[in-house]
Amino acid sequence: MSNTNTQISVTLDRELVQAAKALAARQGTTLSALIAIQMRNLIDSAEQSRQIGNQNYTVLLHYSLGLIDVDEALTTLGVANEVLLERLLQGAGLPKPKLTESQILGMVNALRQLAE
Repeated sequence: MSNTNTQISVTLDRELVQAAKALAARQGTTLSALIAIQMRNLIDSAEQSRQIGNQNYTVLLHYSLGLIDVDEALTTLGVANEVLLERLLQGAGLPKPKLTESQILGMVNALRQLAE
């Protein structure tokens, strides 16, 4: 990280700023230092999550593309139900899954049987 500081402007709720200033004062630091520490923690945490989450993202992507079924996605991710799985998809910015090839073939076969 560079030692060069950059000044920025942000708009925050007045009560939030007052509470943050009070916290900084109690900790013997400045509001700027407090914000910088929290930003660094956020960035570091996001990077760790991204590295760990790559495997989970791959599972979600495969599920979204219909490459694995819902049971495999639930088991691999350790998710309790489809509602939570859908929330993970939304959080990852992925669309709801397509049907797997076996599901499509099953539907086609069922329709053929009905037509006979």
